Amino acid sequence: DFVPGVPLFLVIFFTATRVGQPRSDPSYVMVACWLLHYVWRGILTPLMMRYSSPDVDIGIMLGGFFPNSMFNVAIALHISVIDYDSDENEYFKDPRFGIGLAIFIIGYVCNRWADLHLRSLREESSSSSSTSSTE
Repeated sequence: DFVPGVPLFLVIFFTATRVGQPRSDPSYVMVACWLLHYVWRGILTPLMMRYSSPDVDIGIMLGGFFPNSMFNVAIALHISVIDYDSDENEYFKDPRFGIGLAIFIIGYVCNRWADLHLRSLREESSSSSSTSSTE
């Protein structure tokens, strides 16, 4: 779902604008966070994880395509047209922005740690099963 998701998101983000207003810096921070998460989840995780089967059923892929596309459209539109009541620099000083960014970073780090831990468990499981099958 990464392949159609990111181009769809970026096209909508860069074409949907508030009438007569340029896009704001906080919007770019939010897009960067979204892209960081999406690149990890859509490209790096499948490449680094060890799955029991290298194949994915077409039904699973197609079943995720529509809701994922709708999600990308909704997020891109929201980030693109969001209106900040005050000066953009004031938005960065708002505690809600800092708290939200901290929650994102903590969640991102915890998610990466969990992925790496899961990968190591699968490595241990596959090495112990190959050892027991050779005996």
